Amino acid sequence: MKTPVFLLAFVLFISTTPAPAQPTVAPVSSFGGFGDGNGQFESPNGVAIDKASGRIYVSDRFTDRVQIFDSTGFFLLVFGSEGTGSGQFNEPFGLAIRQNTGQLYVVDQLNARVQRFNQAGGFELAWGSGGPENGQFNFLNYVAIDEATGDIYVSDQGNHRIQRFSSEGVFEIAWGTLGTGDGQFNFPGGIAVNSTTGQVYVADQNNDRIQRFDANGVFETKWGSTGSGDGEFELPIGLDIDDSGRVFVVDFRNSRCQVFDADGGFLTKFGSLGSELGQFTRPVDIAVGTNGLILVADPLNDRISRWQLTEAAAPTPTLQARGPTRLTTPEAKVKLRGTATDATSITFRVANAKARRARGSATRWSLITRLQPGRNVILVSATGPGGTSRPLKFIVRRENP
Repeated sequence: MKTPVFLLAFVLFISTTPAPAQPTVAPVSSFGGFGDGNGQFESPNGVAIDKASGRIYVSDRFTDRVQIFDSTGFFLLVFGSEGTGSGQFNEPFGLAIRQNTGQLYVVDQLNARVQRFNQAGGFELAWGSGGPENGQFNFLNYVAIDEATGDIYVSDQGNHRIQRFSSEGVFEIAWGTLGTGDGQFNFPGGIAVNSTTGQVYVADQNNDRIQRFDANGVFETKWGSTGSGDGEFELPIGLDIDDSGRVFVVDFRNSRCQVFDADGGFLTKFGSLGSELGQFTRPVDIAVGTNGLILVADPLNDRISRWQLTEAAAPTPTLQARGPTRLTTPEAKVKLRGTATDATSITFRVANAKARRARGSATRWSLITRLQPGRNVILVSATGPGGTSRPLKFIVRRENP
């Protein structure tokens, strides 16, 4: 009487997740040019994107105004003038849009205040004054919005701290002091909020690092050091977060931008020193829109440059055998071994459910299984972010001892 053969499949999960596929960033175009006319700039230092309409807002620092462009960079509208009155500026710097209302918050740097406008540039609100007290500022430079709560975060650079306000400008909390320790700053710069998690990212400029906090200013993690290598900085300044949680950082003195995952893992970089397409001369701010659009404020070139991020396809897992895939043995069991790449799990299909044992890691796997007399077929396949591999087929013939 023949022993029945059962095809059994079981899955070995690998604990190590493959590294994410790295995106690529390529230059597309730029707009601007030196001057005080419509569509021209004299040091554009802040840029923001209204994701709903595609409109682009640019703070034109030395002409004391904000200009609005369509999604292609075509000039639409300008507002602001030099002064201290409502809707006037004294060197506007960073700005941010509250996406669900379209309201625009602008850092009015030398007037030591934040101003709020509607989508057409109509003045709505202002708060702040010079000083070290709560709600006061000393050379503030960047602003960010938590879309989930409406809270406004401001980098109070000269006071070496971050302040949080309600959407109406009411002071809530502040954190930070001068220093190099966790949660301390040496002239904080760009700031961005992941509205899904509430986490706040701050460019700690003179410490050449990025720090991450929870919504209440509790330190969580940091990364970066001084230099020009991947993950190193020479004065990190502006930053933004895309919808997938990646962190985009302007690396000022290195005239480039770097992209990281949410925990500071380096992904890619783009830009170099110069005035040609794809180059910067000391960039200061960055805004990430939808469909991979990236805008960078390049004030010494008096322009906004446009870039396109393209997602890299995740690699399909592969498997290889360590040894022959066809063999003959008198033994009642066999051990098969191999290597794996880009896999999160491995599936084994064997002809006998008894006495099996499987092991695996991100790079290696092994299987011990009993054999039926005669021909045995074992299939091994791997699954990962990029799909499922072609099965690796073993044919093992068990001879009578």
